[in-house]
Amino acid sequence: MKKKRYFGRFALTLLSVFFALWFLLPTVLTISNSFMTQSEISSNYGKVFANVSGSDGKAYIADNVNLKFIPDKVTFNQYISVLIRSPDYLLKFWNSVILVVPIVLLQLVVASVTAYGFTRWRGKVRSFLFFFYVILMLMPTQVTLVPNYLVSDWVGLLNTRWAIILPGAFAPFSVFLLTKSMRRIPASLIEAAKLDVQAATGQYQAAQGQYQAAQGVLSEVNLNLDQTAQYAPCNGTVTMVSSSVGELIGTGTTIVTLTDYSDRWILANVDEYEIGKLQIGQELPLTSKAYPDTVFHGKIVNVSKNPDFAIKKSTNELNDQDIMTYEVKIKLSDEDDVMLYPGMLVSVNLDEATAAAPEDAESTEPENETLNENGDAPQNTEGADEIIEIIEIGDE
Repeated sequence: MKKKRYFGRFALTLLSVFFALWFLLPTVLTISNSFMTQSEISSNYGKVFANVSGSDGKAYIADNVNLKFIPDKVTFNQYISVLIRSPDYLLKFWNSVILVVPIVLLQLVVASVTAYGFTRWRGKVRSFLFFFYVILMLMPTQVTLVPNYLVSDWVGLLNTRWAIILPGAFAPFSVFLLTKSMRRIPASLIEAAKLDVQAATGQYQAAQGQYQAAQGVLSEVNLNLDQTAQYAPCNGTVTMVSSSVGELIGTGTTIVTLTDYSDRWILANVDEYEIGKLQIGQELPLTSKAYPDTVFHGKIVNVSKNPDFAIKKSTNELNDQDIMTYEVKIKLSDEDDVMLYPGMLVSVNLDEATAAAPEDAESTEPENETLNENGDAPQNTEGADEIIEIIEIGDE
């Protein structure tokens, strides 16, 4: 059964293709023969309109015409003669375009609205009007010529293109054709389309609200940007950039880090056994592994009163106590030519500390201050004659 069904479909398809090619044959023949020369056209088709001697003046195509699909010589002279050498043809062509294009566009507008009304409207009046449209469509053109002429004369459209465009725009055939097509569309599909339109409208309104909210946020950002000021606590060199261009940052966020190399100081952690040897104003020699042959000079400017644990012992161990350390701020001398950079390790010999100047010794004890540091380093307290502290250069 399946083989017979497939064979029937194949035979029907083959027959349809045969008739389609047969109906297209005159069109293909006309297009191919349009590229023939004038002499070739006369030799193949000239006898159709010529009188044959010895006959009654009639010629039959089957006996006197030579049908050819491929020209002996291809030429475009026929198209050049019609499109360039004969301006009357182009004038008639564009005149037809000027009339047809407005008629088609107006038919789309009028027929689509009218056909939708005939499709969705229910009632006896609809059937009567649609029957009236069918009657008008069946009338010959010659019947409507006189009424169209009288109406055009009454509205003053004679001798204008509108006298041809308006009757064509309201032709009943386009309404009939679109009505039959729209009746095939299910009503549920139209309702679903309306729901989709409502959903899309809601999404558009929501997007519009989000857009307005974004505009408000943008206005606020622009206002804050106009009122934004950047301040630096000191003059110095940029050593780190914490934010990038276009990044949103909050108030008080660090943008860049400046290092003032002219104000050089060191933080030393000194344990409680040695802190009594130090006084504000004392000068200390400093050495660094980066410059082993150079001795730097510094002066103590502050001794912190806030202790920190250097070695924390367990309270359960007898005869052991926690060892406390204190931060000592040492300002480097401006006379040193070699630059020490933040984070470098420096050794301090407390036994070679010089006495404080009189004005420094009599000065009042400075208040505690929070120092800028990158972290505490462990200290070496072994040996009574040589006490070395590992410290860091500070930056601001």
